[in-house]
Amino acid sequence: MIAIIDSGSSICKWIICDKNCNEIDSFNLPGINPTSNPPSVQYIESVPEKYKNNVEEAYFYGSGVNTPESKRIIKDNLCKHLNKLNKLEIKNDLLAACRAVSPDRESYVVILGTGTNACYFDGKNIGIKLPSLGYLFDDYGSGYHIGREIIKRYFYKNMDPVDVKLFEELYGSKRDNIINPLYETNNPNSKIAAYTKMLSQSSQKLRDEICTHTFDRFFRNKIKPIAHNTDLEINFIGSIAFHFKQELEDSCIRNGYKLGTVLKTPLNQLLKYHQTR
Repeated sequence: MIAIIDSGSSICKWIICDKNCNEIDSFNLPGINPTSNPPSVQYIESVPEKYKNNVEEAYFYGSGVNTPESKRIIKDNLCKHLNKLNKLEIKNDLLAACRAVSPDRESYVVILGTGTNACYFDGKNIGIKLPSLGYLFDDYGSGYHIGREIIKRYFYKNMDPVDVKLFEELYGSKRDNIINPLYETNNPNSKIAAYTKMLSQSSQKLRDEICTHTFDRFFRNKIKPIAHNTDLEINFIGSIAFHFKQELEDSCIRNGYKLGTVLKTPLNQLLKYHQTR
């Protein structure tokens, strides 16, 4: 059996295939990120028992997999729990996005989910990109960025009454009950990103203001330094890009770029990629 794995900070998606990469089963685990949330690698032990002795080949694409040490951590944990594993490739999630939305085609490729990353892709290899600095310094336009803006606007009294009421119905009103747990968790970026769900029920005004604020900063800080050819499409992978596609397209046009493919997850397209290799 073959496992194709795509892990973000919030969710880790698995497809189990036969030797020809025909899907047999799929399941999800909590997000695994060896850099921003090292304890999360423990979730690998939750792979269903029926696959622990049958998966012989695995392709792991993950966020936070950018250094030899982070790759070693993933390798050690996969080999520990997949007992028959004899072939393993570990790549970062940006390459997964490229292979999913732009195989054999030149474009700019972006991950826009809990976190964010972007690059120029020549159809085979990742070219120019900015270093990812993690959510403390980076992640413009991401779920973390949007969630942070929602929380700040509530406590800084920069919301209309209808949105204040909605926020309090969803999350309460006490600062300590909202803020303190975020400092105590292992994955504050994922917890903060969860606040983006509020925009599915909020006023259109709040949704527009926050999306304009975060997406325009994303284009200014993450795209403009690398996207020198404005004739190329920008392709997106991720839950934020998928759920805010219209607002993202508006920002794309406003900043002089062309929106290409937008997918929520790369996994099905990754499966097709591996079927042809």
